[in-house]
Amino acid sequence: MKSKILIKKLYGGDDSDVFLFNIDPHKYVFKIYTKFILKDVLAEIKAMNLLAKRFFPTPRPIKFKNGRQYFLCDDKPMIVYPYLEGRIAGKFKITSRIVREIGSLAAKIDLSLKRADIKSIRKKKTYWDLLQFGDLAPMLNILPGRYKKLITSIEKIFYEYRLIEKNLKKLPRQLILNDISETNVLIKNGRVSGLVDFSDMVYSPRVCNLAIMAAHLCFDDRNWKAKTKSLVRAYQGYYPIPRKHLKFLPTLIRARVATLVIGNCYQQKTEKGKKYFSVINKNAKRLNFLGTINDDSILSGL
Repeated sequence: MKSKILIKKLYGGDDSDVFLFNIDPHKYVFKIYTKFILKDVLAEIKAMNLLAKRFFPTPRPIKFKNGRQYFLCDDKPMIVYPYLEGRIAGKFKITSRIVREIGSLAAKIDLSLKRADIKSIRKKKTYWDLLQFGDLAPMLNILPGRYKKLITSIEKIFYEYRLIEKNLKKLPRQLILNDISETNVLIKNGRVSGLVDFSDMVYSPRVCNLAIMAAHLCFDDRNWKAKTKSLVRAYQGYYPIPRKHLKFLPTLIRARVATLVIGNCYQQKTEKGKKYFSVINKNAKRLNFLGTINDDSILSGL
């Protein structure tokens, strides 16, 4: 009897397309890199292997008969790995308990990556790197006129960022995943079951990684203070960030959400056929909410 093969598209973004192949009785994920060059894919594979060897719930690409963990599909790199059970965290109510689990997992991963040396990532330039946030200022003019109030808020964030930029860039750097978000964390039975998509890895201070997690996971409801505290304390329990570095957290949280708004507007403008209106509005709402919270409120109790 022939195996039944079912194919389902899991995700299609600005840089990759991800498919689920259900080849009874096994499930595999096929990831096609639509905008990445091979050296970036090889760097991601190296990090995946390192984490999988240490038994983290992360993908490990299958090695083919030629010894490689990738192949080319219409000249685009592609990897295959066993399916990780779970649905993305964004499909659920993100509770303090889930955020606490994510914080602990992120700290353990950062500790494992502390001495990782991937030269091609060291040289990487991306507007998703918070160390490069200041370079985004000229892109503000792509925001539609209806976001006039939001543009004023983002201009203020650029000003705040410039006040900390010099000292931020003096902090120790290491390899970080840089995108532990509601779309990359998997949840099963109310617990964290996996972490996927390492395409945005950079060498940056760990407080940037923490800010990115907080921006994505903590500020969508009234329970933001408890969730932020759970996230930071869970992370600090395994791989503490010096308290003097945590003072950058509020500005970096706002900078991350501003980056999402600018980046999504840029994608909306440049990518034909792809719609980003819902995600732009989601992050605009986050940014407006963050504008009502002062730094002391975010830092209190951490």
